[in-house]
Amino acid sequence: MKTTIQGLLLCFALLPFLSAHASVGLDSLGQVYQAQAIAAIDEQDRDCFFAMLENAGAAFQITDDLEGWLKLYKEAGKALRQSDWADAVQQSVQVMQQGLKKDFGRSPDTPEEWDALIWLHVNLGYIHLHYQDDYQNALVQYETASRLFQRHFEEEDYYTVNYIYRPLANLYSRFGDFQTAIGLLRTAYRFFKDTGRVAAQAKVLNDLAIAEELAGEPDAALGHIEAALNLENLSAKDLVLLHSARARVLGVLGRHEAALHAIDAAFAHLPKVEQVPPAYLREWEGSLWNVRGSINAALQRWAASAQDFAEGEAILRTSGEVSYRRSLGKLLVDKGEMLRQKGAYQTAAKCHQSAIEALLPGYRFHHWQELPALELLYAENTFSEALTGWANSLWAWYEQEGGQEKLEPVLQACNLIFEVEQMLRRRYQGESAKLSSVQGIRARTELGVRAALELWAQTRQPGYKEAAFELAEQSKSLLLREAMQKATAERQADLPAAVLQRERALQQALADVEEKWFRLQLEEVNAGSMEEAEAALFGHRQAYAAWIDSLEQHYPDYYQRKYDLEVASLAEIQQDLLQSGQALVEYFTGSSLSCAFVVTQDQLEVIPLDVSYPLTEQVSTWRSAIEAFQFGSADRQALCEVYRQVGHELYEVLIAPLEAQLELPEQLIIVPGGVLGLLPFDALLTEPAGHCNFPEMPYLINRYEISYAYAATFQRTVQQRAVKGKGLAAFAPDFDGRGGFGALAYNQPQAAAVAGLFRGRAFLGPDATRAKLQAVAGEAGVLHFSTHAQANTETGNFSFIVFADGKGGYDSLFVKDIYLLPLQAEMVVLNGCETFVGQWYDGEGVINLARSFLAAGANSVISSLWSINDDESSHVMETFYAGLSAGQARSAALRSAKLEQVASGGKLGAHPVYWAAFHAVGKPGKLPASGGGSRLLLWSVVVSSLLLGVVYWRFQL
Repeated sequence: MKTTIQGLLLCFALLPFLSAHASVGLDSLGQVYQAQAIAAIDEQDRDCFFAMLENAGAAFQITDDLEGWLKLYKEAGKALRQSDWADAVQQSVQVMQQGLKKDFGRSPDTPEEWDALIWLHVNLGYIHLHYQDDYQNALVQYETASRLFQRHFEEEDYYTVNYIYRPLANLYSRFGDFQTAIGLLRTAYRFFKDTGRVAAQAKVLNDLAIAEELAGEPDAALGHIEAALNLENLSAKDLVLLHSARARVLGVLGRHEAALHAIDAAFAHLPKVEQVPPAYLREWEGSLWNVRGSINAALQRWAASAQDFAEGEAILRTSGEVSYRRSLGKLLVDKGEMLRQKGAYQTAAKCHQSAIEALLPGYRFHHWQELPALELLYAENTFSEALTGWANSLWAWYEQEGGQEKLEPVLQACNLIFEVEQMLRRRYQGESAKLSSVQGIRARTELGVRAALELWAQTRQPGYKEAAFELAEQSKSLLLREAMQKATAERQADLPAAVLQRERALQQALADVEEKWFRLQLEEVNAGSMEEAEAALFGHRQAYAAWIDSLEQHYPDYYQRKYDLEVASLAEIQQDLLQSGQALVEYFTGSSLSCAFVVTQDQLEVIPLDVSYPLTEQVSTWRSAIEAFQFGSADRQALCEVYRQVGHELYEVLIAPLEAQLELPEQLIIVPGGVLGLLPFDALLTEPAGHCNFPEMPYLINRYEISYAYAATFQRTVQQRAVKGKGLAAFAPDFDGRGGFGALAYNQPQAAAVAGLFRGRAFLGPDATRAKLQAVAGEAGVLHFSTHAQANTETGNFSFIVFADGKGGYDSLFVKDIYLLPLQAEMVVLNGCETFVGQWYDGEGVINLARSFLAAGANSVISSLWSINDDESSHVMETFYAGLSAGQARSAALRSAKLEQVASGGKLGAHPVYWAAFHAVGKPGKLPASGGGSRLLLWSVVVSSLLLGVVYWRFQL
């Protein structure tokens, strides 16, 4: 009805024109008005332009020509952008936005209409990108165009790949989402190669090299640049860009003289470039000077470097058609780094402030201590680089001259960096991109922790010591906390069930495509199959990202809660997490600072540790010596000597400094840092041991009851999280030695007995499928898996547990799939080897099976650090469950079980390889009471089901 009335009104409005132009058909009326509107742009007749634009839109509406309507606003916007109007760019954007926002009366329903809508988005994104340096809005437009294309068209053509995918990939690079960018650019390169478009190949290889260099893959980047330079008939423009990229990569690789030759080659080709707007050429020239300045700085040719940066800065500060804000900001960041290396710290700090000013038109700093308000910043990695450089310069200045006034701004800068990087992560697609983004967090956090501790040392104000702890905590398991915050936001915002079901369906579809892509990688299939899989993966990621954007727009309360990622305060941790007789020990390990924060109910202490000790190497050496001991071919005497020596060294580095300054309570909750996440603290040696009599070793477990947490904030959330699951669900597929997995003889009958006594359910043999787990995941209070598991130390999200496929074969439950389970479990027991092993990310921790169950809703997980010999370790688990049945807390029961193994295992059976692998993370307290027969008998049978089978270690042998 509304559309009919609007049409009648428009007809009346157009009657005067129709009377005067009787020869013009109604179908052509919109095009006539459009031509008159564009002619008015050339004549700079604003009133006529807007009147004709309105009439053209009305005519297209009367004839229900949505394609014409969309093309009208696209062409009018393009004409404005190319005009001499003083506000041409602004008016162009407004006209194109009008075409997207005005109510035409219906949505597109033909391929031609969808195509017109897509290219209106592309043209608007182009203006945001190239004329306004508005990368955030440009990304929105290009992503929208890409999603619409993925949804409504099946095959890409040259225009889609070159004018949608390629700029979109470059935007992902700008925002730091390098993995998504690289995948999209590889798809584009294969398309151009298959279609024989040499010039396009050169451009996309250049883009790909830039993304790879920024992602920390300079060798791959150099290979792609060399491949591009070997193409025939390259234009001068291509040669400028390729030699510039080659210079940057060679600089990263330390080949600075070769880098200078490359940048000279780029300069040599610059005057030969044709058909490129002069404004672009000026920006390229300024960027070339930037690269040259950075190379000379690396060679410590300070005067030459300063001159290079001055040349580039003068060019980029020139006003023109294109804003140079970001390029200028990048140059000033690099110039500031040169000044810091040179020792001109105050000047360097001011230079980094200038970089921030370049990104905030009209904003000016009035003092070297000043920082912009958070509200002024946006998702741009140049902000992060400039703030990091500014903080580093102030710290170096402080170390040179002292001055407490230099430290407080460093602390503030580190908090701003965290906020900017959180904004950037919101735009990332895929877990791998987010994991890559957190790799550098610890290094940037380290400077803030050092500044806070230095302020504490000078002022003795407790707030600074707390600030150091909260900064360290902020860097721990960030993505795990974000995942939990998202789940909390969904509950608190009271999202409709249908909305949540739709999101889970999209997540599952994406997970399925990721699995297909992963399996194709393992099979080393042809490039065409991989291209198809990568395109499908990109499409599903786009669809899920679009859904999230829509969700956040329609449910603002959900959006606010989802991104309200706060670190628990010291007072909250002391009050909500810790009990009398407990201490939280949180380690922070960095390149220039290592320390332990020890928190009890009434105090916080910071204990410095030996930062020079080769922690990563020694933890790996010690772990290897423990694991290898169980194999008959091992030189056990040599392994024992390594174990004794390094085990005591690690104690002296990690625990002894704490004991020297504090009286530690018996119960410790350890939040490991970095490689310490793979360390079994229980097995450290408190004294030198001159023998290999393992029952008599001075193990750390003799002193302390130890449990583990990913982060104090996460542990506090788990501690307070109430789960609704009841009973037990056990899964035990049939393993007869075929299908690549070792035989398991006892897992099925014992799982059945456990389920019967617990009034739970047992899924045995072909019934132990992923589908059955999905059906009970939200109901079970305890989940027990007696099956094979395998860690993936290169791609942690593809570590897996083995299930039956219901057809006589096997299926895999990957880490990425576990995230999607709606768990309500108080405890998950992973009876498979290496279930705590996975891919290690600096700051985030180990991406493994245990972590994924916690993220999915479990309150605690029992898993293993290495392959376990079941003949010895079964006794540990029997005692553990007997302790639970007697009412012990999980951490106390596990400690008692380990000590019992030491006492009764004999000279060899007391070795840590047979008991120290068991790792309890999450809620350490007692299990809730549960019915189902005799508890003692129940837990004894549970134990029998856990580790009597032949598990993964035998398959390895």
